[in-house]
Amino acid sequence: AAPALTGPQDAESATSMLALAQRVHDEYVRDGEEQSAKIIAEANAERESIIADAQKQKDSLLNQLEQERELLENKINGLRTFESEYRSNLRSHLESLLNEVGNGEN
Repeated sequence: AAPALTGPQDAESATSMLALAQRVHDEYVRDGEEQSAKIIAEANAERESIIADAQKQKDSLLNQLEQERELLENKINGLRTFESEYRSNLRSHLESLLNEVGNGEN
C-alpha cells in the first residue's frame, strides 16, 4: 500500500499533482474543442460546396428542359398548322369533287 500523505510537503505534492492533472485536462478539452471546430468548419464548407454544385446542376437541367419544352411547343404548333392546312386542302379537294359530280349529273 502507498504511504499515507502526512506532512506539508505531501500536501504540496498533492496540490501540484492536482494542478498538473487540471492543466492536462484543460489541454485535452481545448484540443478537443479546436478539433471539433475544425471538423465543423470543414463539414460546413463541404456542405456549401455540395449545395452550390446541386444548384448549378439544377439550373443547368432546368435550362435544358426549358429548351426542350420550347422545341416541343414549336413542333406541336407546326403539326397544328400542318393539320389545319391539310384539312383545308382536303375540304377544298372534296368540294371540288362534289362539284364535278354535281355538274356531271346536270
